[in-house]
Amino acid sequence: MPIGIFLSAYNFNQNEISDFLEFWLPFMQKYPYYFITFLETESVNQLAPLIRILMDFSPLEQLIDVEGFEIKAPQREGFTVIEWGGNAQV
Repeated sequence: MPIGIFLSAYNFNQNEISDFLEFWLPFMQKYPYYFITFLETESVNQLAPLIRILMDFSPLEQLIDVEGFEIKAPQREGFTVIEWGGNAQV
């Protein structure tokens, strides 16, 4: 069964499916067959814990008073995936 059908079932859009296939299909050329399965979030989190952080920022014309917040550092053991990004309100 084509991989794209499975990706569609996971709600990948056509661009995401194309990007996925463009990246992975070249790795699957050496043998006539490959066993393919997909691990969902819970399984992936057990194999490679994920730390996600998103910085949100906005431009200011002047200083403002803000209340600080507590940073809760996640526990890191073994291999950990870090995903970071930003959201700019510019």
